[in-house]
Amino acid sequence: MPPSVKVDVMRFLLLAFFLAVLAPPVLPAWSAPTAAGGETAGASLDSLHKRFDALRQDAKRGALRDNWLRLIEDLNRLSAQSRGNAKARTSFLAARAQEELSHRSFNAQDRIRAIDAYAAVAKNFPKHDLAPSSLYRQAYLLGAILGRTEKAAAVLAALQKNYPRSLAAKDGRALQARLSAGAEPAATRPPAAAARPPAAAAPGQGASSGRKSPVPRNRNGEPAPEDIMEQLGLTVRTIMLDPGHGGKDPGCTANKLVEADFTLDMARRIGPLLTKKGFTVLYTRTDNRFLSLPDRTEMANKKKVDLFISIHLNANPSSAVHGLETYYLNEAKTNEAAKVASRENGVSVRNISDLQFILTDVMLSAKLEESRALAQCVHKAILDSLRAGRWTASDNGVRSAPFHVLMGARMPAILLEFGYASNAREAQNLRTGAFLQRQAEGVAQGIAAYKEQLAKIAR
Repeated sequence: MPPSVKVDVMRFLLLAFFLAVLAPPVLPAWSAPTAAGGETAGASLDSLHKRFDALRQDAKRGALRDNWLRLIEDLNRLSAQSRGNAKARTSFLAARAQEELSHRSFNAQDRIRAIDAYAAVAKNFPKHDLAPSSLYRQAYLLGAILGRTEKAAAVLAALQKNYPRSLAAKDGRALQARLSAGAEPAATRPPAAAARPPAAAAPGQGASSGRKSPVPRNRNGEPAPEDIMEQLGLTVRTIMLDPGHGGKDPGCTANKLVEADFTLDMARRIGPLLTKKGFTVLYTRTDNRFLSLPDRTEMANKKKVDLFISIHLNANPSSAVHGLETYYLNEAKTNEAAKVASRENGVSVRNISDLQFILTDVMLSAKLEESRALAQCVHKAILDSLRAGRWTASDNGVRSAPFHVLMGARMPAILLEFGYASNAREAQNLRTGAFLQRQAEGVAQGIAAYKEQLAKIAR
C-alpha cells in the first residue's frame, strides 16, 4: 500500500473514532436537555412553536390533520419530560394546537379535547400566568363555539374569582356580555387579546396594585354606557372607509361604470354623512391610487379604528343578476358568495377553498359576531333608505365569504357590494346621484344603528 494511501486510511479511522466516541450524541428535536431548576431548555420548545406558527400560516399544510396530530404528540411528549414553567408553556401550546385542529376539522371531539387540554393547564398550573388565558379559551370554546353557555358562565365565574385583574378576565367580561346578549355559536376563535398570554402588570396597575381604577359614572351613580362599552371593546368612534380597487386595478367595468371610480365616489358621499353623526372618518385612499389588499386593513390596524367598511361594485357573467349584498369575513356558504370573493381577491374559485382553511387564523383578530351584526344593520338600513326614496333594489342578503381585504382586521369589518354593473337596469341606477346618495345615507344610518345596538348591551 503506498504511503499516501496509508495516511488517508489513518485519517479516516481517526475521524470515525472521533465521531463515534468523542462527539456528543445527537438528540431528537423533542428530547431537549434539562436546564437548571428542572425546566426544559427553550430551543426545543421554540422549534415546536415555530412548527405551530408555520402550520397556521401555511394553508395547505395546515389543512392536513396528520400535521397537527404529529405536532400535538411531540408537544405532549416534551411536556411529559419537562417541569415547572416549561411544562406549563408546553402544555398550553399543545392545547392551542388542539384548538387549531378543531377549527379546521369542525369535529366536536377535537373541540372537547381542546377544552379538556385548557382545563388541565388551568388546574395543574393555577399560579402560572397562562392559567387565566386557559380558562378564557376553555369558556370561549364552550360558549361561543359549542353553545354551552351555562358551562361557559361557570368557567368565566372562576376566571373572575381567581384572576380578577388579569387581561383574560377583562376579555371574559366582554365574552359574558356577548353570551348573555344571546350571541349565536360561531365556528371561530377568541379575539386577539385572549390569544396572548397575560402581560406583566405595570407599576400601580393590575395584580400589583391594591387599588381599583375608578369607573366613570353618570348622574345616577351608575357606570355610564359609553364607559362600559369602552371597557368591553365595543366603542364606535373612528371609521375607516375603504374604496375598493384603484390605480392599476380598475375592478369591474361594465355599462359605463368603473368600479375604482364608483367606490371612491361612494366613499366621498358616505364620509360627510358619518361626520355629521359625530364619527371620525378616515380613508384608505382619496384618489386613484393602487393599494394592495393587506395594506388596506394594515392601515386600519395602525390607526386603531373601530370599524372598517370596504366599498365595492359587483359584476356577474349573467347580465340578469342584480341586487345589494353585504359581506362579513367567514366561510363562503354558497357558490355565489365564493364567486364574488374570488373576483374581489383576484384568485380562482378553486383557490377560495384554500383560503377557507386559514380563516380561523385571521379570526383571532377579526370580530366575527360583531362584523355580522354590523353587516345586518347596514344592509337593512340601505334597503330602508332606498325604499324611503322610492327606489328599489333586490335584497340578496347578508353573506359571508373569505375576502382578503377583510383578513387581518382587528375590528368589526364588512364589505359592501352596492349592485351589479353588469346588469343594465341596475347600472343605470348606479350612475344616478340620487340613488347613490340614498345608499350612502343608508350606510350612515346603519352604522349609527349598530352603535346604538352596542349601547343597549351596555345598559
